[in-house]
Amino acid sequence: MNKWILGLCVGAVLGAVGCSSSLPSVQTAARKPYDWEARLLHPEVSVMRLSPDSAALFLRIDRNELLYLRDAPELPFTASVQIQAGAQSWRLRDTLAPNMPQRLDAVWRFAVRDVDSTRMRGEGLRAEVHIRDLHRNAEALESLELPPAHQTVNRFDASGWPLAGRDVAVGDTVYLQGPGGMGWVWLQAVAEPNLPSPPFSSFSDPLADLEARALDTLQADAEGRFAFVVPEGTSVLRSLALDFEVILHGRRADFPHVRTVPYLIETTRYVTSRSEYERMTSSDDPKGGLDAFWLDCGNDEDRAANLIATYYGRVEEANRYFSGLQEGWRTDRGMVHIVYGVPNKVRRSGRSEWWIYGEEGSANTITFSFRHAPTELDANRYILDRSIQFRPTWDRMVTSWRNGRIQGD
Repeated sequence: MNKWILGLCVGAVLGAVGCSSSLPSVQTAARKPYDWEARLLHPEVSVMRLSPDSAALFLRIDRNELLYLRDAPELPFTASVQIQAGAQSWRLRDTLAPNMPQRLDAVWRFAVRDVDSTRMRGEGLRAEVHIRDLHRNAEALESLELPPAHQTVNRFDASGWPLAGRDVAVGDTVYLQGPGGMGWVWLQAVAEPNLPSPPFSSFSDPLADLEARALDTLQADAEGRFAFVVPEGTSVLRSLALDFEVILHGRRADFPHVRTVPYLIETTRYVTSRSEYERMTSSDDPKGGLDAFWLDCGNDEDRAANLIATYYGRVEEANRYFSGLQEGWRTDRGMVHIVYGVPNKVRRSGRSEWWIYGEEGSANTITFSFRHAPTELDANRYILDRSIQFRPTWDRMVTSWRNGRIQGD
């Protein structure tokens, strides 16, 4: 039985991150910005400057997320995707064929002035990119950020595809392309693997004083290109000639997923007692201990399987949305997201977020307030406003996990 349930655990996390018989709506995705399953499309968008006046937009999307239709029995199945960035618009048609790769990649060149919606600090550009599956009427919204022309440094993976974010597997090689012969300083910071204190307890920020330490200098070749092998922790590549730096977070090879037994055990810490956690980590059979924990919570195999899918699905969502110096599940927002689930509503104002659980304005409503607390190394940091008043609801939620009463989002 133990082997069966852990197999189901890993299968659920490797697959759809949860079990649902119906597709979520676009309205649900807009209301719940941190619900990965509520989004029908998960495109990856990156941008690269080609000249001061032109750039290229790179789109990567999973073909399994697109709806392929045909107008007549004799015609092939095709998908139709529209991409809108500022005043610029493109249409992508993809025809099903045997042995197609799972990922669909496309590139478009555009004039920078055509996507200039707002100016970033330093006169860079920020624009919203709308990707719509016209057959399914599903849309995803991504942010496009383009630095000023005089700061242009493009980042690529080993295949030559531009990087869309800062998370890179430890040991992977990143290639940077900038002005020829430019020098760089490599700095590194490694955050301790701490967990946030519960919402009702006192708090001291372990990352507030974390600084990157200079380790080496790097030199680009005559064409401005150099390779960097990503280590653990956060690396800062700072240009010696430009007011510009590249930040990369070294992650596990399977990030943001939860697939190995040690990691499956580690992430249960929010709902396990200290003795249970230590017993699993020190056991000669940690896999069996993990199986037994979830089976004890669920009381039967089906309920345990639902708990597993929900819990680790939330861990992966936290990693996708809240990661920075630490993996997202270790952050304040990640902790609340995992234990309480997707909030009914998220309000944003200035530098704060309010997560609302329950009917807003009712006596049973729970509201968590997060303050934006960015550092030079992590712009995605938010700190929870803690209160002893959260103690009863926290205890109640943890007990619900342990009694198998948690439902999927």
